[in-house]
Amino acid sequence: MQNSFSKILLSLFFLFLASGAHAQKVALVIGNSQYGNVPALENPVNDAALIARTFQELGFEVIEAYDQDEAEFANTLFTFATKINGADVAAFYYAGHALQFEGANYLISTDALLGNPFAFHFETTSLDLIIKTMESNADVSLVFLDSCRVNPFLTELQRDGVESVQAGLASVEVGTAETIVMFAAALNGVAVDGLGDNSPFAIALARHLPAADTEFGLLMRRVI
Repeated sequence: MQNSFSKILLSLFFLFLASGAHAQKVALVIGNSQYGNVPALENPVNDAALIARTFQELGFEVIEAYDQDEAEFANTLFTFATKINGADVAAFYYAGHALQFEGANYLISTDALLGNPFAFHFETTSLDLIIKTMESNADVSLVFLDSCRVNPFLTELQRDGVESVQAGLASVEVGTAETIVMFAAALNGVAVDGLGDNSPFAIALARHLPAADTEFGLLMRRVI
């Protein structure tokens, strides 16, 4: 978990998150499983569906998107940016492949090839851009990344001599104290996809996120 809140802010934020009636809360939940150029992932679509239901139970307006190619990914993010304009809370959950390149994180759409290092930025979506968009539109931004899986794109890029690409995800610099980013694994680490229908991270998040009257830092530590 990145960024430290005061306990007061965390408590107020969680009460704000869990209370339904008056807060404008929008969540974008994306699950990418069916990659066209590498083996499919077992659980991201299931994980995204589980987290979407969890956010709906918390009173969020939820945008669900599955198996997004690059064009669909961009259109979905544009819809999200429009929806969160002036929102009290914006949440983003992503399950699927991601990589870090030169210290920044990128989410990978289902039609990516990543066989040409010069096309890297055209075939991926910048996590930093997503976070900045959330911060500029909503009062509070909450980002969950279930995307630290063993990644076949890594081997392809390193074979092409792209040494700046690494497994796992890198540290994120957030722009405000009202932003929290949580990964499914430690920085630069790899998370397991799970043996059942959902990843361990998605299961823990769905279990603990709805806990009533819980200081948010404690809630996140329970997820960890």
